[in-house]
Amino acid sequence: MKSKLLNGFLALLVAGILFIDNVNANCGAPGGINLVDIRTNSARFEWTPVTGASYYRIQYRKAGTGTWQTCLTSAPSCEIAGLTSGTSYEWQIQTNCQYGFSAIASFDKFTTLSHPINSPVGMTSHSLSSTAVLLSWSAIQGTCNYILQWKTSSSTTWTTVTGISSTSFNLSTLSSCTEYQFRVRTSCLNSVSSYSTPTAFKTSGCIVENNNNQTIGAKLMHKDNENIVRFELYPNPVRDNLKVEYNSPNNGEITVTIYNILGKNMMSSKNVVEEGKNSINLNTTELADGLYLFELENNGELIRSKFMIRK
Repeated sequence: MKSKLLNGFLALLVAGILFIDNVNANCGAPGGINLVDIRTNSARFEWTPVTGASYYRIQYRKAGTGTWQTCLTSAPSCEIAGLTSGTSYEWQIQTNCQYGFSAIASFDKFTTLSHPINSPVGMTSHSLSSTAVLLSWSAIQGTCNYILQWKTSSSTTWTTVTGISSTSFNLSTLSSCTEYQFRVRTSCLNSVSSYSTPTAFKTSGCIVENNNNQTIGAKLMHKDNENIVRFELYPNPVRDNLKVEYNSPNNGEITVTIYNILGKNMMSSKNVVEEGKNSINLNTTELADGLYLFELENNGELIRSKFMIRK
């Protein structure tokens, strides 16, 4: 019986699991242990500080080998380097107090990454409404999930969204006609990449007033900031039939509304448009003479212009 116990003791000693240390029952073992960052050739451990600790000892080795490497630190964290990529390691941790070591707090394994985690690329944004956008990026090999941050361009504070498993995210409850930035990092096995370069986008819903309107004969023409004709109203003044020619930036549905000078909705219609030039006819026979406001809404963008009705 004694021979079996001795042989077992020697086996644990050779394996490196049993330490010949002065174990102090009053010395607390580390708790709250986390592997916070595993990479191809390094790993970082963090834990809750122990009252009365002089220092901490982390030992690690390739799984199944007999030689331990040691990290001694007085801080409640340790980063070990020089590891081999795609390799399984064993590790354990103890506290050292004034009169000896604590019990072993953990004997566990981790595996280093087989390849580096890269930052996402190919960042794009697609407007869903004046307060929502779909943010997308290219997939990264070996990624478990993604972490997204976004903010208004004028802000210094980022809002963080974690645990995104796909390569896109529907960001809603934004402010219309506002400039934003977003960035993304990859995350896997407690490891994260650096963030991508911030990418800017602007929500729709901007009101385009008639500052760029030009009257050419009986035609009211609106140009955008790039001097591209966006829409034309004619004739102006109109009698019975107002013609609208609209250069749409997308396929979709637009809403055309006419208000009187007091802001009352006098008529409204929805129209399906294709990207490029579109023609719409509005019957104004029932409207009285006077000044009116024309409004065109496309995916949150508003274009407004005044025109006259004269019978």
